[in-house]
Amino acid sequence: MGPDDDVYISSPFISDTKGILDSTFNSRLVQLVTKVRKEIGTNPDIDRLQLKQISKKIFKNLLEENPLSSEASASAWSTFDWMQKFQDCFETPESWYKGSYEYIPDRRVIGWKSSAGPEVLIKLILGLTTEDKLNLDSMTRNLPWILLGKRVTKVILPDSELTEKVEVLCDDGSRHIADKVICTVPLGVLKKHQETFFKPPLPPEKIAAIQSLEMMNFNLIYLEFDRDDWWPKDEIAVILIHEKYEIFENESIPVDSVFHEDEYGIPKWTKDILFFYQVGTVVGGGLLVQGFIPGESVALVAKMGTEYLKESFRKLLGKHLDKAKLRVPTPVTVVMSNWINDDTTLGSVSASTESFGKTTENRKALKRPVCNKLYFAGEAMHEKFSGTVHGAYYSGVDTALDIIGIMKHSNS
Repeated sequence: MGPDDDVYISSPFISDTKGILDSTFNSRLVQLVTKVRKEIGTNPDIDRLQLKQISKKIFKNLLEENPLSSEASASAWSTFDWMQKFQDCFETPESWYKGSYEYIPDRRVIGWKSSAGPEVLIKLILGLTTEDKLNLDSMTRNLPWILLGKRVTKVILPDSELTEKVEVLCDDGSRHIADKVICTVPLGVLKKHQETFFKPPLPPEKIAAIQSLEMMNFNLIYLEFDRDDWWPKDEIAVILIHEKYEIFENESIPVDSVFHEDEYGIPKWTKDILFFYQVGTVVGGGLLVQGFIPGESVALVAKMGTEYLKESFRKLLGKHLDKAKLRVPTPVTVVMSNWINDDTTLGSVSASTESFGKTTENRKALKRPVCNKLYFAGEAMHEKFSGTVHGAYYSGVDTALDIIGIMKHSNS
């Protein structure tokens, strides 16, 4: 997802009404949040709603014990709301607001987050070093078991788990036979197509596991600027605190209310953006930054025109950095993911509203094979690293090792 959680916490908090908040205030606030983390601990029976309620109560008590001025208290609550919104974007069973990156067995797995790109994962799978050259066209020609452009329409399971094969049908009319099949489609696709995708239908316990989880909606935003003098000096990320955030609680307000603008011409949907951080520089002194926008509005925002998005982001960043006398230019390029509207993903990552303990059991059930023929892998199936690329990677490795072990045992 970007830098580790602690990078976000240690980055400057920038209010839309006060500008860059005082570093002393930031440090004190982080200390309070750290106490909230410790008090909540690792209770597996807490669900996401309870987590928010309990953490809010603890934070309130801590503020009473460590009083702030009324103005600082308002900023503290706005910042705490930001942290809860951030937490809502990531399911982290280990502890409240705790990322999973520090537990990764092989740090090379997150090498895709660097300039090396997604190739790193392919090299790991093929047993190559990160320095080895990788020609994808040559690889697909020399490895006939990699088939591209094949959209699967049906997986037909055998009547007997001992003798018959699994049949996979594709929309180009091709037919593929295998001893075992690993299904790695995103949870969103599985939820929409599981009734028609498999023959015979999946067993009730597998369907229940699929339905127990949801797909979370968020998009990544990439902005390219032709200069970098507007960015806060020596900072990796900037946290956007929306103290003037207006919440529409009247359900009769139409969906397009996300496009309503405040007195500065900033549309409401931008108030869901949590942060921006640097991901690289551009030749000629430019800057490339990435933003993160969660929430239901992403499906609508992702369809908006480029010029509208450029101006919206300029106004948003300009309002937050105005008091620091940093003049934000209009980005020259805007690229936004659109996973919720993509029929190959139908959402961003898996999530659950149930307790962490129950969610772990649901993920185990989701991964469990059917008839020892049909196996499942993906971020949604990893009980510890769900919602991450490395979770998807490790889930695939675990499933492959399971199959290898079974096949070795059956041949011995």
